[in-house]
Amino acid sequence: MDRLESAVYEAGDYLIPLAEGAITSGHIVGEICGLLCGSVKGRSSGLENTLSKR
Repeated sequence: MDRLESAVYEAGDYLIPLAEGAITSGHIVGEICGLLCGSVKGRSSGLENTLSKR
């Protein structure tokens, strides 16, 4: 998903685990463009993951 709004409202890959309690809304912290522009903090350790679906 290119946009946070699309992921939160339309992406089954996010909505299903959210409904099942496997993840929380805090698992999505921003969009790729925010990371590139510096408005979203990137990973702070190797234990954190970055996920992008095309």
